[in-house]
Amino acid sequence: MQTGYQITFFTQQERVHKQQTVAQWLMATARQMGLRGATLTGGIEGFGHDGLDHCITLFDVSAQPVQVILVVTEPQADQLFALLAAEKIEVFYTKTAVSFGVSGDSSR
Repeated sequence: MQTGYQITFFTQQERVHKQQTVAQWLMATARQMGLRGATLTGGIEGFGHDGLDHCITLFDVSAQPVQVILVVTEPQADQLFALLAAEKIEVFYTKTAVSFGVSGDSSR
């Protein structure tokens, strides 16, 4: 078993950084960092710090709230936040201390 953080980033489908959505950038960055996994989920509706509603409509999914969830070690978290700072990406997140592992793993 390892310790680290579960980091969840909250953004909208329409937010873009260097010709890709912020969510896609986070997923690609997680892969480039060699993380063991990342999950991108979409929400139905939400509201942000600005108080505005963000939701999917019949004709438009650009305002869909999305979350990118990662479980990382402390050094990986430090590296990820350094990359976000270097790219000047501002995105709301939560960071929770967790223990993690793989069930059935004989090395625990």
